Amino acid sequence: MCGANRQDAQHVLQDCPLLDDARLKYWPEPREMNQKLYGSALQLGITAEFIYASDLTI
Repeated sequence: MCGANRQDAQHVLQDCPLLDDARLKYWPEPREMNQKLYGSALQLGITAEFIYASDLTI
């Protein structure tokens, strides 16, 4: 996506500079990685929406 060597979940959900705006839209307040992957049904829904809206291929 951005050319980084390692584009894993940490990179996509927390670090990728190309997804900064999308992250702010879905998570206006910082969230821990574990909340995005193992949080409540609401948190997991937000993560799924972020991935879908980011047009990522998984």
